[in-house]
Amino acid sequence: NTLHGNYVNVLVMEACNPTITDNVVHKAHGHGIHLSESTRGLVLRNRVVGNGSAGITVDGSSRAMVAGNLVQGNGGCGISLGKKVQGRVVGNVLVGNAVDGLRDRLPAGAKVSGNVHIGGPEENGEL
Repeated sequence: NTLHGNYVNVLVMEACNPTITDNVVHKAHGHGIHLSESTRGLVLRNRVVGNGSAGITVDGSSRAMVAGNLVQGNGGCGISLGKKVQGRVVGNVLVGNAVDGLRDRLPAGAKVSGNVHIGGPEENGEL
């Protein structure tokens, strides 16, 4: 699927086991993908490019998995996790996002590994 030009291109709220996979999500005025108040959500293998705010936002969700996404050139963070999120952020490529590749105030329950950050205000390298 290709989604573009909306305020938020993909918004999932209060769902159990939602899956957002294999999409091209670009040019939203706000977030590219927003997963909110959901359980065991999967955000997998998406291209999230050139959105006005964060590329991918997950808030209030438990056991979310954000993996294998290309998150590039967004107006905010590449990936932003709310403080209540418990889940995993693994194997994403974060390129040239305006604020951070991965929001720097990570919740205690989040496990982050194997993400690659290139360009933007943070140092390049693995997160």
